[in-house]
Amino acid sequence: MPLTPEQLQRLLDEPIDSWDVCNLLSGTVDFLEFSESNLAWQRRRELQRAQERVHVPVREAPFVTSFRQAKR
Repeated sequence: MPLTPEQLQRLLDEPIDSWDVCNLLSGTVDFLEFSESNLAWQRRRELQRAQERVHVPVREAPFVTSFRQAKR
């Protein structure tokens, strides 16, 4: 059941505890790390597939594997 505008406003007006924010950010970081590892795995798999198709080694290009690495 969707929230009414009054319920939504009351929800938005409530203070958010720092614990809630930490949990939210922690979940976001976990999601990003999982997504990045999944993308890296998919990239490796596609490179392997390309090697199998043409029987020529594919050179590994530099690849940022995490958002923490990209911030450096």
